[in-house]
Amino acid sequence: MAEADDTPLVSVIIPTYRRSAFLRRAIESALAQTYSPVEVIVVEDGSHDAREVASSFGARVKYLWQENQGAAVARNTAAAAARGSWLALLDDDDFWIPEKLERQFELVRAFPSVGFVHANYFWFRNGRGEPRPAEQVHSVPSGWVTQQLVLDRFSIGTSTVLVRADLFRKVGGFNPAYRLVQDYDLWIRLSQVAQFGYLATPLAYYEAEAQEELATLCRKSQANVAILDAFVHANPDLCREWPQERLRGRFHRVHRICARRYFAASEIGLARRHFFKAWSRRPSDLSSLAYGLMCLTGQTGIRTLRALYHAGERLGRRELTALGSRREGSG
Repeated sequence: MAEADDTPLVSVIIPTYRRSAFLRRAIESALAQTYSPVEVIVVEDGSHDAREVASSFGARVKYLWQENQGAAVARNTAAAAARGSWLALLDDDDFWIPEKLERQFELVRAFPSVGFVHANYFWFRNGRGEPRPAEQVHSVPSGWVTQQLVLDRFSIGTSTVLVRADLFRKVGGFNPAYRLVQDYDLWIRLSQVAQFGYLATPLAYYEAEAQEELATLCRKSQANVAILDAFVHANPDLCREWPQERLRGRFHRVHRICARRYFAASEIGLARRHFFKAWSRRPSDLSSLAYGLMCLTGQTGIRTLRALYHAGERLGRRELTALGSRREGSG
């Protein structure tokens, strides 16, 4: 494939694991791009159902197989085999609109200093795309965004990302230590070497049908905590320059989310730990302190707390119902 300065080769990276039913759609959307040249690399992460799908596209798709090691390693494997000067990430259950890459390179040509481009996307539910809330679409910063990524955690859809291959390799690619939330870790590291660009036009469809299990949500929350801890320890001077109240607030939020999820999963020891950590970051948050203390009482205290919580919910619903009846009567 020829590569010109204004139309560089793009390597599309698709990791897959037991999703052959979706994979064809993803590959077709990559091959249907109005932009060229494009190479598509599929890496199957330990399962055995993607080779037939990938092979049906002939030489247009390069298929690789590896022992099951997770999406981070699969994407790194594809990146190592990529010949393009830009890498485009695409999850196997997502897909692009035909103009996705073309629109992104219009931005790159207008702002050559940009090394990372992402875009808005549709949620794909019940066979159709649904727009995301406007506040999520328009409040996305561009340029040097490390502080905003760490303190505010704005949304970046992995399947919309286009990144310069040399910058991807400069930061070491995805960290295999993170089986979950490995994309957020990479975005933070890339934001320190690349300016980010964003397009508010939806350019991809994100498969949003499946509900995540509580255990997975717990592990994701724990990974978020670990990623933030690692960043602060690796960049103490930079973090000292940031607004400290916002930094404490960020840690308060991630610990509280983690605590609530572990509490719901009856992982009381981990819940207690994160409730106390949330409170230590924001001492005015007495509810986190109260929950942490309640967790010290063991399962008996937890059952009492849950009974009171559900009783309060029922009382609240009755009050709302009564209020509604009075309003209807006064009308």
